[in-house]
Amino acid sequence: IVLDAGHGGKDSGALGRRGTMEKDINLHAAKELAKLLKEDGVFEVVLTRDDDTFIPLADRSVIANNFKADIFISIHANASRDRRERGFEIYFMSDKASDPWAAEVADFENSVIGLEDGGGQGDPAAMLLHSMARNEYLNEGSRLAGLVTAEMEKRTPFVNRGVKQAAFYVLRG
Repeated sequence: IVLDAGHGGKDSGALGRRGTMEKDINLHAAKELAKLLKEDGVFEVVLTRDDDTFIPLADRSVIANNFKADIFISIHANASRDRRERGFEIYFMSDKASDPWAAEVADFENSVIGLEDGGGQGDPAAMLLHSMARNEYLNEGSRLAGLVTAEMEKRTPFVNRGVKQAAFYVLRG
C-alpha cells in the first residue's frame, strides 16, 4: 500500500480559518494510517513523503509503480466555502467527475501541476499506456471506495458524503 500525504513543501493545499495547512493534516493522517497498517503485520506500506517536502504529482505515481503497489491512497483534508459542510468523501479515479463539486475538487488538486518544473508535461506514449491501464482498474477502484466508505462510516463520527469519482492527475499514473 502506498500512502500519499497530499500536498507538501511549497504546496500548502487548503488553508483553514486559523492558518492550519492541509499539507500538515495530510502528513499526520498518512503517518498514523501507516503505523496502524504496519502494526497489523499483513501490509507493506510506503509513504510518498514523510516530511514537509514537495513531491511532484507524477513522482508520486512513480513511487507507487516502483513499489508495485496494489493500492494507492492519496489523503486530503479539503476545505469548503460553506462552514456548515462536514464529513468525508472517498474518491476513485474516473475520466468524468460524478458531480460539479467533484470536478471542482479535482481541478483544485490538479492545479499544483503549475508549481512543478516543466508544468506537468508528460510523455504522450506513457500517457496513452496509463490511460489504458486506468480503464482496467475503474471497477476495482469503485468497489474499494465503497468498502472504505462503509468502514469509515462505522468507525468514525464523520458524516458520509459519499463515494465520488473525478480525474485526479495523481491517480492517473
